[in-house]
Amino acid sequence: MSYKFFVLVTVITIFVTSGCASLNPVIPSDPYTVISAEVNPESANSSRTLWGLWQIAIDPADGTAEVIPVRDASLHVNVRQFLENSPCTDCLQVVPPLLITPEGIDANIRIIHPFPGDSVFTGFDVRGIVMLEGDYYFPMSDVLTTKASAGGWSLLNPDGWTGMFNAQDFTQPGIFGYAPGKMIPSTWPDPTNTLNAFKAFYSVGQGEDDGKRRAFLAGDSVTRTYSFQLVDSEPFHFWYAIDACWEPPPGDPPYDPEDFPISANCPEPYRIDLSVVAGEFFENGGSVTIGLDAWDHQGWGDFTFFQVESPDCTNAVMALLAPPDYTDGDMAHWEFGLTNTKTLIPGEGAEVLVSFTGTDPNFGLVEGYGRINIPVTPSGSECNDALHTNYLGTGEYSYGMHMPALDLCFVHDTGSLSDGEMMTYISGFAGTICSTVIVDSTTPEDGHGMGGSNWGNPYIGEWPTPTSIDVSEEMGRFFIVWSGHESNVEEWTFDDGIVLNITDASNTGQVRGLDTDGNGGWWNGYFPEVGFAQGIKHFVPNASMEFSEVSVDHISLPEAWGLITEVIVIPDDTLLILTGLQDGKIRAYDISISPPVMKGEISGIFSGGLDFGTYPSKACDMDADMTDPDLARCRIVIWGNLESGGGELVKIDSDLNILAGPVSVASSHFESMVLNTDEGHVTLWPMRNGSPGIYGLVELPVGW
Repeated sequence: MSYKFFVLVTVITIFVTSGCASLNPVIPSDPYTVISAEVNPESANSSRTLWGLWQIAIDPADGTAEVIPVRDASLHVNVRQFLENSPCTDCLQVVPPLLITPEGIDANIRIIHPFPGDSVFTGFDVRGIVMLEGDYYFPMSDVLTTKASAGGWSLLNPDGWTGMFNAQDFTQPGIFGYAPGKMIPSTWPDPTNTLNAFKAFYSVGQGEDDGKRRAFLAGDSVTRTYSFQLVDSEPFHFWYAIDACWEPPPGDPPYDPEDFPISANCPEPYRIDLSVVAGEFFENGGSVTIGLDAWDHQGWGDFTFFQVESPDCTNAVMALLAPPDYTDGDMAHWEFGLTNTKTLIPGEGAEVLVSFTGTDPNFGLVEGYGRINIPVTPSGSECNDALHTNYLGTGEYSYGMHMPALDLCFVHDTGSLSDGEMMTYISGFAGTICSTVIVDSTTPEDGHGMGGSNWGNPYIGEWPTPTSIDVSEEMGRFFIVWSGHESNVEEWTFDDGIVLNITDASNTGQVRGLDTDGNGGWWNGYFPEVGFAQGIKHFVPNASMEFSEVSVDHISLPEAWGLITEVIVIPDDTLLILTGLQDGKIRAYDISISPPVMKGEISGIFSGGLDFGTYPSKACDMDADMTDPDLARCRIVIWGNLESGGGELVKIDSDLNILAGPVSVASSHFESMVLNTDEGHVTLWPMRNGSPGIYGLVELPVGW
């Protein structure tokens, strides 16, 4: 796939009243002409304006990108000199690598604050807006946009949606309106969309999950990854605006972000997350309950008005004036129902748009938007109902004091006495026994003893800890990886404790995920100790139960993928790979053929960033319900530890449709999770670190 595409970029204008002209960054030093004709002094109370024009040309065929200042742009007088000579000539950058994906391309775009050291010019709610030509219309909200599920050009990983500075509504000349540059080809029309996706640019530690205000600090640089969906055989171009909010702070410099008044932030809600917390849509019916989390810098009143529109499933518009179900700082939460009364298109789903209104001194009413695409469950599918937050509490697993339990598994349907019990492994200096335990309540019970006098840690004289474990139910065996011996994968039987095989399976690296293939073999994800050629390998047994690598099935992953945290296999169908990057990112491979073929990729699974500090080796984990092979494809659950505390569960299917969630679990961090669908539980497993392990239980909905 080869594309050449161009980007029109309009970037920040920060200005103050004439009484503060000495601080005005749009007044260049000699020999440049002072800019004054297009400055409205009354707009200084909320300086949300535009400050420059660039064109970006990216050629993914050879991985090159060029950023060109647009000469003689019509936004400002003398803007050419200001952009090309002073104060910055390269404050917008495309950062390699450019990654080709099944949908299109991932491009890293960096913005460098052009005024280093001038803390008075701290920006707030800086947003990189992608402007496209779409064909999806929300009639009640009167906005035109794109629909990614219909296959058109789209930004697949937006942080939000806005109508600011679109070419159709913002027609006022000068700094308050849209204007193309003269180097943009004359054949390009103005972008037609009036609702556009954006990525949020703010400095490290300044996000709302840190209790901050999305500040872009002076002298800082911020990079965001844009995942574009492209259309084969169609040339791709888009326009790109950067919107910023600002107001001068009182007092004297230097300034911290908290020195600026709250009115320096955008007046509309700046983040709106939507999720399905119960129910499903079918082609000709169905109902869902939608969870709405919205963040507003100015806080929430007793009653808040917002509008809900979904033209795919109903002609009605829902206008709600209701108190939040609960609030937490800037965030407020609501839940509301939506019923499908139309015929939906399988594969395209139903678009839902939620809008809140704020008041801007320059523009009057401005909208904050949130969107979600609700998938259509095929007729006859049993991927029904959703996760919920019936958190049963915690229990204490007290076996073994020297074991950071990084992974766990349940034994199901093996024909052994340990069916339905959880494997436990106890690390000991002399090699220790292993047993099972029943943790389907907050008071654990001993399970069936596994037998053997040296069952567990086989490395006498060492203290390794298990880092990955998985059950081969069809063979009555399980596989385990020990810290310090990460390049080896061992196979044990459930009962007699005999080590059948030890296979070097990780290219002398660390095994990050392990899952059996349903046919007696297993797949593992590894990260090598040297270099960046991490990937996935497949091992299968021969008649003597000796494992050999199927080299054609090897899957390589780029350095930019980040560390693998888990792999799971839907037997004879799909391999899923999970990383904690980009708020949770998953790739799916079709393993019904050899070599595997990539089916797709999703990111932004969780509502926010994951915690890589508390448990850096495993910020997230996933598991599938393998008790029913026909349902395994649609009963896949992912757990993530959030930077903001607690965690979330998300339910997906093997085609990477998000079926439910994210739903919040307000609890301590957990290192891994496993489904015990025989008992209807999700078990969340701890990092032990020399103390009794505290596990958590979440009840699954009936018939989920």
